[in-house]
Amino acid sequence: MVKISQLTEGLAAVTTGQDPQITGLCSDSREIKEGNCFFALQGLRDDGCKYIAQAVQKGASAIITDASTTFQEAGPIPIFAIKHLSRQLGEIASRFYQRPSEKLTMIGVTGTNGKTSISQYIAMSMKLASKNCGVIGTLGYGFPENLIPTTHTTCDALILQKQLSEIYQQKAEAVAMEVSSHALDQYRTEAVAFDIAIFTNLTRDHLDYHGSMENYAAAKRKLFYSPGLKYAVINTDDAFGVELANELSDKLEVYCYGVEEKTKLITTQAHHIHLNNKGMTAKVNTPWGEGQLRSKLLGRFNINNLLAVLTTLQLLDIPFETSLDCLAHIQTVPGRMQVFGGGKLPLVVVDYAHTPDALMQVLTALREHAHGTLWCLFGCGGDRDRGKRPLMGQIAERFADQLVITDDNPRTENSAQIVAEIMNGLLCPWAAEIEHDRGAAIAHVISCAQQGDVVLVAGKGHEDYQIIGTEKIPFSDSEQIQIQLRLRQRVEQSQKT
Repeated sequence: MVKISQLTEGLAAVTTGQDPQITGLCSDSREIKEGNCFFALQGLRDDGCKYIAQAVQKGASAIITDASTTFQEAGPIPIFAIKHLSRQLGEIASRFYQRPSEKLTMIGVTGTNGKTSISQYIAMSMKLASKNCGVIGTLGYGFPENLIPTTHTTCDALILQKQLSEIYQQKAEAVAMEVSSHALDQYRTEAVAFDIAIFTNLTRDHLDYHGSMENYAAAKRKLFYSPGLKYAVINTDDAFGVELANELSDKLEVYCYGVEEKTKLITTQAHHIHLNNKGMTAKVNTPWGEGQLRSKLLGRFNINNLLAVLTTLQLLDIPFETSLDCLAHIQTVPGRMQVFGGGKLPLVVVDYAHTPDALMQVLTALREHAHGTLWCLFGCGGDRDRGKRPLMGQIAERFADQLVITDDNPRTENSAQIVAEIMNGLLCPWAAEIEHDRGAAIAHVISCAQQGDVVLVAGKGHEDYQIIGTEKIPFSDSEQIQIQLRLRQRVEQSQKT
């Protein structure tokens, strides 16, 4: 336990009360435990100061709030008013958990697409190299083989520091962490001592939050100005990546990766790329040597992901040949180019692609694996960036042969309106099929697709739920696909007998 004065030293002066020992940190008054410090945060829809009395009643021993808010005294319970509290949460939580990120090699991964894959591949590779690396991100936190689910790609600062502490206590040497643009904009990663920052790409997403691509890029850029950062690993096949690499080249060690030679800074490059339904190979040139990259993964875009991982492994002092061997053995991440069927059945691929660029990348990659028709089944999330809907429709129509539009997570929006906005991007809307029931849509596509066809089920990836209205309903693309493939297999076997 830590005294409240130690957590707030240099940040605020106590307004009343004692200097109690703190047993935990909490920003939800309903979850307060005896001796916790309650953070009365100012939210978009609510003011945490309204719940100070409830927190005290449940056993809070101290209160921290923003200096800009008004609050009532809580009797003998000390209240600390801190300027710009959202920026200080990470520092306070880091003090409470004894600065876990400083005891770990911290790898931050940011970009529109590829964060989950790269962070998971780094952790998998390090395990294969007999190193213990945790992960934090969309799939959860912990270790790849035993992840604890989370609600956000990057959780709030209080939870994030707790996650880092737990991973450190489980003997991790490093953590590969997804860093979302929301997290960077909202200061959730303040007080995380990053050693390596990886940039994957920048394409349209989250404009409902950021308002413009310029603001979105500015949020991503923040990671590379983290105090104490040692290395930047940047995809220079991406235009913003080239800009970022040139901007940072005189500030820290920059390592670029890619397939195209868009900058003289490039250090890890792949060429002579070959793909088939069993994976891919490429020759790689790096500052640490040249070699053959082999992988069981599908998708040309995964070459870039693997180059990011290979570069990072070198910065972590994993021998070059060992690193290549590790990459040859890593497995697919759930919901990221996850393959089902094949052989006498259609090849069905689940992918989280939910942005225009991600959908184009996945469809382009799968075209190289399709001997027959390329099907695309997708929808768009409700209460999110509406501007990308016609763009995704346009891309799906252009790069797939057959298009089925269905519901994603409609949330509180009318699903018919979402589909109509997707259809606005189509040149031939009459050629697309519409089935709002996602399970029925998956069943339909799998029953229609032929041997040699490839079916992409895009948008939800690893998610095991569907949000309709405000309710989370159990639903998994991968489970539905496996059920329908087994059913089709049984039907075909019965027809033979």
